Amino acid sequence: MIFSFKNLLRLAIIWMPLHLSAVNSYNVNYNDVSFLAANRTNQVGNGESIGDVVLYTDIITIGGTSIDCIVHTTSLNNASFALPGSAGAGTNAYDYSATSGGSLSANEDRFFSPLFSFGSGGGFTAFRFEFIEDGSFNAATNSGTAVFLENVAVNSYDIDGNGGSNSNQFNRFEQFSTGQYITGGNIQILYDATSGLTEFKSNTSANTSNVTNENTRIR
Repeated sequence: MIFSFKNLLRLAIIWMPLHLSAVNSYNVNYNDVSFLAANRTNQVGNGESIGDVVLYTDIITIGGTSIDCIVHTTSLNNASFALPGSAGAGTNAYDYSATSGGSLSANEDRFFSPLFSFGSGGGFTAFRFEFIEDGSFNAATNSGTAVFLENVAVNSYDIDGNGGSNSNQFNRFEQFSTGQYITGGNIQILYDATSGLTEFKSNTSANTSNVTNENTRIR
């Protein structure tokens, strides 16, 4: 699974996968999971407000079985979705799918790539990802038949700064049963006692133009 978080100002993104009692278990075996624009359906809102629900179908096929993913927008704090300059036609800031726009030439449609503008002092947003059996989504309840995914790796890119003082971006993660953290050279690992989450923070406020630069990635 690959996520790409690209941001216009200071950032704190919380990765919050929901651990569900699953009917079936599938071994992802660290293969790519794709959040393609063509497979995205807005179920509640467009994903850019708290409580919005977006469904991605066919994110990966394992042993002939297709998996879907429900993404809930659960928090927006001093943050708003914002397209970059020179945005590609037909794109949106909730999950930017193009390679046009400043520093976005390395973006890929399969990445989950929300773009934000944050107010003074910085802010954060949070999403919850629920993996379900293909075709099991229930629009009345915004839920589906849960599955348990094994051997999943999450890559988060572009944890850098924006060139301004104290613009160091960071991601916080939770709810992994085991962890193998691979960090780029520009990232430090901290524990945030208030939230109980592990924080991966840029050690520089400088901006890296290539969003997939290894020095600004964590796994």
